[in-house]
Amino acid sequence: EPLTVLGQIRGHIRLCSGRAEHAFHPGDRPLLSAVARQTERALEGRLSTGLLRRSEQQFREFFDGAADAIFIHDDTGRVLDANRSAGLWLNRSSGELRGANLLEHLAEDERQAAAGRFQNALRGEPELFQATLVRRDGFAIPVELLCQAQEYQGGPGLVTTGRNIAARLRAQREIERRLEAEALVATISGRL
Repeated sequence: EPLTVLGQIRGHIRLCSGRAEHAFHPGDRPLLSAVARQTERALEGRLSTGLLRRSEQQFREFFDGAADAIFIHDDTGRVLDANRSAGLWLNRSSGELRGANLLEHLAEDERQAAAGRFQNALRGEPELFQATLVRRDGFAIPVELLCQAQEYQGGPGLVTTGRNIAARLRAQREIERRLEAEALVATISGRL
């Protein structure tokens, strides 16, 4: 009897006995098939559980290894899960972030607008915006947030990824400063 596990023939089941009194007869074939099917289900269950566990572990490693902060939260901002970077940025563990409110980690004057963006994202309109994450010690991190609706554990959720844009903002300010200086030099040169 072929043994098919997860859609592939993995072997054969053959029951035999060296003694004549234990020999199987053609009428025993349904019983042997039933034993083969039960064995397949048991093996599929074990393999599926192992594959699922490995897949979840690989996802968690990817999730926690991301350089960007990733928050999974509900429509009110309550954090359901967060990756390691999110915890590092806010000087908290991922576990401490679970149950906390993401809005409370934004600059106070940005919270209401961010809550509105969460609602837009839930309606299927991804939101990309700049905000400021604030740690417990008051240190502010300028970020670009991308908020998108995503089903999470069977219900509606939001995935918000944050990218630190402090270096980009510094570079923009430097470019603006240089352009202003060049304009001033050009104005002075034109007068001479």
